[in-house]
Amino acid sequence: MALTVRTEPLAPVDWIQAAIQAVNQDGAGGVRIDRLCRELGVTKGSFYHHFQSRADLVEAVARYWADTQPQMVIDHVQAMPDAPWKRLLALTRLFTDLDLGIRDHAMRAWGASEPRIHEAVNTADRRIVRLLESMLADLGLPRQQQHDFARVLMFCSIGFYTAPELVNDQGRDQIARHVLALIRRAGTSDN
Repeated sequence: MALTVRTEPLAPVDWIQAAIQAVNQDGAGGVRIDRLCRELGVTKGSFYHHFQSRADLVEAVARYWADTQPQMVIDHVQAMPDAPWKRLLALTRLFTDLDLGIRDHAMRAWGASEPRIHEAVNTADRRIVRLLESMLADLGLPRQQQHDFARVLMFCSIGFYTAPELVNDQGRDQIARHVLALIRRAGTSDN
C-alpha cells in the first residue's frame, strides 16, 4: 500500500481533528503521533512543527473541545425558530442528529484516563447546561427548576448516545416529549 503524501501544509486544527477522529475510532490509545502522521500523510517533523509533544496536542484538543463542542450546540440553537418549546424539542435531538454524540462519547471515555480532557468535557458541559437553563428561563421556569431540568435534559442527551441500544429513534422522541411535558407542567403549575 503506497503512502499518500500531503502537499498542502497542515494547521494545528488538522492535528486536533485527527486526534478526535482517532479517539472516535480506537479510544485514547489511538492518539499516537505515528498514527496521526500516517493518517494525515506527513512526517513527524510536521507534527513537531506545531506541537512540542503529545501532551501539547492533548492540551490543544482540550482547549478546542471546551470551545467548539458547546459553540456548535449554541450555533445550532440560535439557527432554530424562535418558538421556545420547538427549540427545546429540537435540542433534544441535537447530539444524535448532528453526530456530536459519537464524538462526545469518545471524549468522555478519553477523559476517564486523561485529566485535561476530563476538564475540557466538564467545561463544555457547563456551557451547554447554562444554555439549557437560559432556554428554560425563556419558558418562565423558576431558577431551581431551570437548574434541575437543564441537568435532566443533559443526562437524557448523554444517555441517548451512550446507550443507544436501550432506545430507538421513535423511543427517543417519545422520551423527549415526556420530559418536555413534565417541564411544561412544572412551568404552568408555578405560574
